[in-house]
Amino acid sequence: MPKQKFEILITQGSAVKVLEALLDRIKTVGAVSVNELHDLCGRRLEHHVFENDAWGWSNLDEAEIKETDDGFLIVLPETQKIID
Repeated sequence: MPKQKFEILITQGSAVKVLEALLDRIKTVGAVSVNELHDLCGRRLEHHVFENDAWGWSNLDEAEIKETDDGFLIVLPETQKIID
């Protein structure tokens, strides 16, 4: 499965907290949406994108945090449809 890079350049500690929150959400309800990722990163969208509620992840075992020249990047697996 190809990895998807989200241009979230934040501190390493913040990246770890966001990834842990995503994993907790999956453990609790079975999936996490793209909109939830944006919310956790403090990236409020001007208009709520309902399609982003239907897409996300049910498994983040392949997720990783990578350091870049500008900060830290959360690399996530490709999104999948989590709501029909």
